[in-house]
Amino acid sequence: MELKIRPYHKNSYSRSAVLIKGADAGVWLKEIYRMGLEPENISMYALPGSAANELFGCLVVPRGGTKVNDIGKHNFMQCVNNVLFIPENTIISPGLSSAEWNSEFTAAAYVIHQETGLIELTEEIDWDALIAMPELKEAEITVPSKGVYIPRFIRSLSIEADEAKLAEVIEGQVEKPDSGKLPFNIDKVMKGNQKEIDKLLKYLEKHPEEALKLGIPLDSIGSSRGGGGGRFKFGKTGSGMLSPGSDLRTLLYVVGVILGAVFLLGLVFSGKVSSSFPFILFVFIGRFLYSAFKNDKRTGRTGGGLSATIDHDKFSILRNRYEQLAEDFIAQKEYQKAAGVYLKLLKDNYGAAQVLEDGGYYGEAGAIYLKYCKDKPRAAECFEKGRLYAKAIDIYKELEKTEKVAELYAALNNEAEASRYYAMVAEDYVKNNQFVKASLIYRKKMGQPLKAQELLLEGWHKKFDAHNCLNNYFANIDNVDVLAGEIKRFYANELEDSRMEAFLQVIKIEFHKHESLQVPVREIAYEIIAGSIEANPFIASELMGFNPKDTSLSKDVMKFKAQKNRRE
Repeated sequence: MELKIRPYHKNSYSRSAVLIKGADAGVWLKEIYRMGLEPENISMYALPGSAANELFGCLVVPRGGTKVNDIGKHNFMQCVNNVLFIPENTIISPGLSSAEWNSEFTAAAYVIHQETGLIELTEEIDWDALIAMPELKEAEITVPSKGVYIPRFIRSLSIEADEAKLAEVIEGQVEKPDSGKLPFNIDKVMKGNQKEIDKLLKYLEKHPEEALKLGIPLDSIGSSRGGGGGRFKFGKTGSGMLSPGSDLRTLLYVVGVILGAVFLLGLVFSGKVSSSFPFILFVFIGRFLYSAFKNDKRTGRTGGGLSATIDHDKFSILRNRYEQLAEDFIAQKEYQKAAGVYLKLLKDNYGAAQVLEDGGYYGEAGAIYLKYCKDKPRAAECFEKGRLYAKAIDIYKELEKTEKVAELYAALNNEAEASRYYAMVAEDYVKNNQFVKASLIYRKKMGQPLKAQELLLEGWHKKFDAHNCLNNYFANIDNVDVLAGEIKRFYANELEDSRMEAFLQVIKIEFHKHESLQVPVREIAYEIIAGSIEANPFIASELMGFNPKDTSLSKDVMKFKAQKNRRE
């Protein structure tokens, strides 16, 4: 018997399998996954080709009710009598009886196709035998270093620095020179040798920028600007100029001697003493002045450094050289070098700090204020400007500037510490009965408007700055309708009779601020004025404040007050 398949216009049997053409098993596996099938839910059979050792394709038979929807370029296969798979849109010829099916098709399944003929399906594809798993290798995992976290938003910015190192930067502007290459002897200059000092001045005239390298400070000649912190040692300079020390003392001696001489001469001319007395007196005065100046000169020589030998003009020239050098550095915006001149040469600590502050070197300026000037408030301000918040906080804590501490913690986005210190500030204000200031802390700094309102009411009831407390209380209510209700509630429930007039002055402000409040506020004002006019007739003038455009009312009020005055 010869079985044939013939084309047919429809499928006479159920489509129960898929034919995948091609000899590549890897393609088969990819295609079944593409169709949404899993190997454990299907049976797959390899189909031999018409030539030896050649594959035609494979037959995919879903199991357990698995459905295939998207087969792509592949073909469905019909299943005849649960044993024979034929292409779709075909029929088998000739028709077979049940007995013939049982006798002719004894295997589990068959496939018949026009390109391959009849094929018995004897063995499913064993993917475990075909697929070799790759050898697993132990991977060496290299963990990268933690990168820098870049936040989406910068909420605070601060700088960490050691103020001692910041001060060292300015101190380091003065270098140690090579004395062997200089046209003068530094040691002799420091001892006050006039010739060497002249050489120094000439050298600085040609090379003013070398002053920082030389590092000869003005205090080596017994004078400085600001280096003594307000303390001055008075003594005679080598120039013979008066200095507020021994020269002042000598001057007092001289004045005393002259006055005494005048007195004694008066006695001589009056005839009360001998005529030889003037000669003796002049000898005595001459001897006294000689001794005084001799002792003072000796004191000047031993005063230390160049103070006994360098004259005032040379000192001024050297100081001017240094000051001009500092100004040149400032003009060139080399503020650190300028500060070095002020600090190490001119010995002007405040000048050095101010130059750094003006130049924007706030950290260095704060370090100079702290180390040399001992000015902690200015140092803290500079550290704050330079965003060295941690150091500024330490100083403000020491100075008991609690509100500044709170502000800096807020700048650091440290809400917990900021709130803690703001609470301390508000508590101090309350202790001092400054309820308005305390309310501003709670409202604007701590974000607690209800607590702020409570403090304002407390200030009103305790009569501490009562007008401003109640004025701020009403001003903090943004909604006009809520404000109108609160004014009525306060008037009805909390206002004491003795404070009606004070309340009247507060609501007058709200009357002029909000046009929509004028009617209800005017009614309250009328009630207060009517209730108080017997005891205080002059309160009638307040009616004009609530009726500014009513000129006739103003006249009536003036007449009423005049009548009251006449009766009294």
